[in-house]
Amino acid sequence: MIIIDDSLMQEIKDFIESSCESPRALSDFKSLIPSSQFCIIFVDQKNLSTTQEIISRHQNTYYFIFWDGEEIEGINADELEYFSYINKNSTVELIKKQLNIFFKENVILEKLQYSLNKFYKSKIEGEATFLKSLETKLSDVHKNLVPLRKVVTPNMKLFSKYALGSDIGGEFVDFEKNKDHLFLIMFSTKSYLLSSDLIEIVLQLRQKKDFNYDSLKTKINEFSTHRNENFDFLITKINFKELNVELFSKGYKTIHNSEALDNSKSETNKFGIKALDKLLFLSPGLLSYLFSAKMKINNIYKNNVEVTFNEVFSEVRNSMSSGLGGPDATMAFLEVQKNAFKTI
Repeated sequence: MIIIDDSLMQEIKDFIESSCESPRALSDFKSLIPSSQFCIIFVDQKNLSTTQEIISRHQNTYYFIFWDGEEIEGINADELEYFSYINKNSTVELIKKQLNIFFKENVILEKLQYSLNKFYKSKIEGEATFLKSLETKLSDVHKNLVPLRKVVTPNMKLFSKYALGSDIGGEFVDFEKNKDHLFLIMFSTKSYLLSSDLIEIVLQLRQKKDFNYDSLKTKINEFSTHRNENFDFLITKINFKELNVELFSKGYKTIHNSEALDNSKSETNKFGIKALDKLLFLSPGLLSYLFSAKMKINNIYKNNVEVTFNEVFSEVRNSMSSGLGGPDATMAFLEVQKNAFKTI
């Protein structure tokens, strides 16, 4: 910020205003200017004491003092980190030349910029350390507050777990259940707004009591057509009476027992399931962590649901705590009971 003492000669004020961008008059300020504000002040020596009452004394202020050669009362030059004297009894042209050196050659400005960069670098690093520690605390709280979710139906159980990442966007997972079917809904985006809009589709269908696999699939297709943004999704309809699964997916990996289904494109898969079958649904974010850890996704299941989730999300937490950050991660798991039987 450039501040000009109103009492300076008009021709000098005009020259300063023409040499810099958006200067302010000293008379504009009636209260203290915060110490975080960098200032260059052109001030008459008789107003220096008053100026220092308004300007916080800190290293990011440079004073141009228009001086008449007499001692400046009440001011110790040691209190001013940066300052220059300009003899106000000099000719206007000589004063302009001195000011021109400051504005055009930038020798002093370069020193000020270095000091300013050093000051703000330290401040930004301090803020970054604080935010990192806050993010870690929030992540730890989130892990403790997001347990393994479970829904139980005749013949089967469906589980899911979600880990919060640090990338922009996010993932979403939810269940829906009616008298014959269990629905699994998963989204992964690179935009908070996109995530919010997709969740809104689900909420509106629920409010209208029009939630079913076909209506959601239609809405997702329409949404994808009209929005020029990429996102991944998985919509699964599980008939827990007739023991079959239909899923519409893009970007998610589905593993039926140890066989991976191809969901790289927007495709529909329909297949039967039987007693003791296992279905894993892995989000794009989770896949990125597993690939980094070189885990074989076809052999994730460890004969116990909790052990499986603990092992997978242990890898996720290790990657996140290494300081690399990363996306959200979500996994869902369908377990068909050993005594499951088909009813028509």
